Amino acid sequence: MQVRFKLDAYNRAEFYVALGLLELLSQQDDGITSHFESDGATGANSTFVLHSDKDIPLPDLRAIKVTAKGFSDPLIAPVLIEATSTS
Repeated sequence: MQVRFKLDAYNRAEFYVALGLLELLSQQDDGITSHFESDGATGANSTFVLHSDKDIPLPDLRAIKVTAKGFSDPLIAPVLIEATSTS
């Protein structure tokens, strides 16, 4: 299995999303690896690549409901993630 997605590695939110996805998948496969591929000298426009020898099912990430909780600074507000199990 290989998952690839483009992101701005200098955008903290996108960087932490990549790390969060790595954390979630590593709970199913402790042999998962990841790296960034850059398309330029700045590295801002990068591709995050996850690789596993296992076929790890991923939920439809677009269907996951994410709701920001009330917080004084909306840029660092905690979020509530709701997903239904398919099993």
